[in-house]
Amino acid sequence: AVEGYLEIESSISTSIDLSNLVSVEDELYIHENDDLESIDLSSLESVDSYVYIYYNDALSYLDLSALETVDSYFYINQNTNLETLDLSGLSTVESSIQIYNNDALEDLSMPVLTEIAGSLTIEYNDAFTNLYLPSLQTLQGELYLYSNDNLETIDMSGLLEIESGVYLQNNYALESVDMSLLETVSSSFYIYNNDNMETFRVDSLTEVDSTFYFYDNDGLEELELPALTDVNGSLTVSYSDSLTLFSAPVLESLSSSLTIQENADLTDVDLPSLYCVDDYTIEGNDLSEDDKYDLLVQLSDC
Repeated sequence: AVEGYLEIESSISTSIDLSNLVSVEDELYIHENDDLESIDLSSLESVDSYVYIYYNDALSYLDLSALETVDSYFYINQNTNLETLDLSGLSTVESSIQIYNNDALEDLSMPVLTEIAGSLTIEYNDAFTNLYLPSLQTLQGELYLYSNDNLETIDMSGLLEIESGVYLQNNYALESVDMSLLETVSSSFYIYNNDNMETFRVDSLTEVDSTFYFYDNDGLEELELPALTDVNGSLTVSYSDSLTLFSAPVLESLSSSLTIQENADLTDVDLPSLYCVDDYTIEGNDLSEDDKYDLLVQLSDC
């Protein structure tokens, strides 16, 4: 064990063996090591403060498979050649996780992680294809997945609650999102500019405590929110060219405006429980005149 903090900076070594290290009782810093290609931390089980691993341009493989707990921030940022990051044993992070601008990283799997006591930010990882967090149940901060150009799948199928907002945007290759057990989002829910998204599962979502914004997701044909009852802000579904169905059959409470706009193929809007909406915009869709008229009459019925 290291009883204080551990810092590795500006090392001229290409390989560092810390295979006997089990714990760090303060911060762990590994940064600005231009020649470091590998570091063996395969026995490290816990860090009692934060982990910062950044600006290690030659680092290609990072084995943290034994790491179970991090008691503060966990940041892996700007390691240009990092291809493999093994976090298969990580179960709890007591603050935020940030995985940022690791251009060669292809996959991120944290199969036993159950709780993040802060936010989860994953952005600008250009080679990144899969995010696998099937055991994560509670996220106490924001979920921010932004501009991962080759990200195809997001598996957060065990997630029950997000205690802040969701920002899922500019992931142009994204095809599938599974948040099928998610029940509540305690702030805004933004999904936009994910051009190839074909599957978006939020089957259990009942409440969004601010804005729900679905914009410019051109690959999705059906947006189904079967359990959603309350949106405590505005609701927007717009500029999604392939969308044919928007369904929220038990939505009965909307605190602000409703916008369903410029969805060129949208022929079916299913909102049978929603009445008395003061501010709405329904235009630029492919609804029949009769269906549009019926919807407007229903929304105006108080």
